[in-house]
Amino acid sequence: MQVIYENKRVNFDFEVIKKYVAGMVLFGWEVKQIRACRFDLSSAYVKLKNGRAVLKSFKIAKPKDQPFLAASENLQRDVHLLLKKSEIYGLELDSARKGLTVVPISIISDDRNLLKIVLALVRGKKKCDKRLEKKRKQIEKNMLSNY
Repeated sequence: MQVIYENKRVNFDFEVIKKYVAGMVLFGWEVKQIRACRFDLSSAYVKLKNGRAVLKSFKIAKPKDQPFLAASENLQRDVHLLLKKSEIYGLELDSARKGLTVVPISIISDDRNLLKIVLALVRGKKKCDKRLEKKRKQIEKNMLSNY
């Protein structure tokens, strides 16, 4: 399994409760752009509705070698995610609770060279929690450097 992209801000901004791995329904040129890391996943989120999971605000750069395709395609389109019905149902129930949302953490390539997206059920951290986390990491770092 190869990690293509990892959103490092997720662990700082959110408390990760549970992780899921989902497939994505993509066009060929989108796969090529993702493998070349020409996309923006930082503002993306997952919308769950009617038993379907959809990735919103996922921006993919225009392909330079296919200008006719870039003019006709919407570069910020909804990407359908492939999850089991039980996983979607569980995510719908959990995200309906107050303060929980589903965000993408990373994009990986599996053993068969298929692109997968790692999703996480998260709860937002408050500013004081972020400060305490940063202070705790600094203390651990100092302790390790002293020994």
